[in-house]
Amino acid sequence: MNELWDIQYKFNEKFFKKNNIDFNNISNELKNHYSKEFILHISREIFEVLNEIPFKMHREYKTFKSKRKNIVEELIDVQKYLWGLFQIWDVDYNEFCEEFKRKSNVVQQRYNQEFNINFDKNKKIILFDIDGVIADYPNCFIEFINKKLSTNYKTLFDIKNNYDKKTRIDFKDEYRNSGIKKNIPVIKDTVEFINNIDRNKYYIVILTARPYSKYFRIYADTLEWLKNIDIYYDMILWDEKKDRRILENFDINQIEFMVEDNLYYANKVSELNIKVYILNNEYNIGNCLKNVYRVNSTKEIII
Repeated sequence: MNELWDIQYKFNEKFFKKNNIDFNNISNELKNHYSKEFILHISREIFEVLNEIPFKMHREYKTFKSKRKNIVEELIDVQKYLWGLFQIWDVDYNEFCEEFKRKSNVVQQRYNQEFNINFDKNKKIILFDIDGVIADYPNCFIEFINKKLSTNYKTLFDIKNNYDKKTRIDFKDEYRNSGIKKNIPVIKDTVEFINNIDRNKYYIVILTARPYSKYFRIYADTLEWLKNIDIYYDMILWDEKKDRRILENFDINQIEFMVEDNLYYANKVSELNIKVYILNNEYNIGNCLKNVYRVNSTKEIII
């Protein structure tokens, strides 16, 4: 595969050189332009595969015989343009393989959840957030900022008081795209608490508001992190509207409780008549609604 990747790379290098473009140093403007061109070519080539098979459902093909060699050749054309598109965006062979594996893990995890999990009505469900509950947030983000800027901030408020909103958003973008979520520290009490839950009586569901639909790598990074920290869970769900996702996916009466760190989410979920434990932190000071209980650690939660 690596040899084939190099063959395509050398061809692209010659093509771009002919057009007075250094393939090893393409501007973002040209990357966007040639991405459009390559996508159009890919679309045209994939439709040429259709010409080699009897695809019209309103036609009766009595004598049509698909030519396998033609199909393979058309698919190779698709592949060459597709690899070229990767290479335009500076993806080398090793990164291609790594990202393919990461995406495969995401697809497999989704498949396992959607087709293999049937909740037994005789078991209860316990919901856990990630950041601030399992992951040691905000300390991981503060440490990221301190390393980036050579500062010594202690709290989120230190960062908020020193930078405007746009700058803080830029910091968060860089943080989420950095891949750091594969290696962030855990809150050990929570990991131990979860792993000691009786799996014969309870399902463990992770419900996170991490914006994976905006930052695609977050999904794979999170799965890799969960595997590395050796924590058990039956399902992971992603939604910034956690109360809605709970209503869509579960029988409310089956939920034992939820553990959360965000006061807004805790109060919204509690309105469904669900017990919520909120882990005390500097950023979640405020009034708790009925069914929301403050704790300093999951050690204080009794099942």
